[in-house]
Amino acid sequence: MDCCTLFNQRITDFCKALGNEKRQEIILGVFNDNGEHNITEVAERVKIAQSTASEHLSLLKRAGVLVSKKVEKEVYYKLDRRSIIDIMDEIKLRLSCCLDD
Repeated sequence: MDCCTLFNQRITDFCKALGNEKRQEIILGVFNDNGEHNITEVAERVKIAQSTASEHLSLLKRAGVLVSKKVEKEVYYKLDRRSIIDIMDEIKLRLSCCLDD
C-alpha cells in the first residue's frame, strides 16, 4: 500500500469535523479570537441549542481541533493550534508523496 492510501482515523476525523458548515462557523466565528469559550457562548454566537453546541464541540475535540478545561462546573474550549498544525502537516506529507515529479 502506498502512502496516498494510508489515511488514518486521525485524518479522517479531522476532515469530517471540518466538513460541517456549522462546525466551520464555530471555529471561524467563535474561536478566531484565540480565546476560551463555554457551551453557552458558542450556542449564543452561532444561534444553536446548547445541546447541539455540545455535540459539535465534542466532535471537534475528538478530532483534535479543540481542547477543553473544566473550571468548577463550566467547561471551556479553545483551539488546539498545535494539534491542528500537526494533523495538517501529516496530510501535507501524505499528499506530497503522491505528486508526480
